[in-house]
Amino acid sequence: MDTIINSSELTQDWLTKIRVGIDEAFLSVNYDEKKYWAKFESPITNRVFAWLYIGRKKINLFIGLDPDIEPDVEPSSSQWKRFKSIFRIDSDKKIRRAIDLIIHTFNHDLNN
Repeated sequence: MDTIINSSELTQDWLTKIRVGIDEAFLSVNYDEKKYWAKFESPITNRVFAWLYIGRKKINLFIGLDPDIEPDVEPSSSQWKRFKSIFRIDSDKKIRRAIDLIIHTFNHDLNN
């Protein structure tokens, strides 16, 4: 895996916690990191279902859930039409919610 150049020890720790939570929830999902981004991909649909932009003090989680239904996500200004919501992780308290949103997005992706 490449090192995400914008990350800090703090956001790398959050990313590790997210990956552990996802690993505990699924038998297998594909995970990859690039220079600025990380992604989770479904081995069933062969589609990316969550993108993470990792910065020094926050992680932006891009997902395909409706921002009008999920109370703590915001509409994304992303060019990717499939990723219409963003959840900002800026504290350790938001890790569990991020994991839940990724799991929900995985299940949503299977049905669409």
